[in-house]
Amino acid sequence: MPNFVWGLLIMLVFLLPIFFLPIIVAKVNHNPRMNSVFWLNVLFGWSLLGWLVALFVALETPGKRR
Repeated sequence: MPNFVWGLLIMLVFLLPIFFLPIIVAKVNHNPRMNSVFWLNVLFGWSLLGWLVALFVALETPGKRR
């Protein structure tokens, strides 16, 4: 196989799950903001800042607000 095919396979197997990590974390934690995390990640996840914001929202636990 040509080298670019191997690169594409590596990207699909390793990098795609990392890209969707905020969505996976929100799903596992039963986060009520799952839809927000999904759209944040899809629309802004290509930038590091957008991905970090989506991950932060996914890790946030719902609780009492002041």
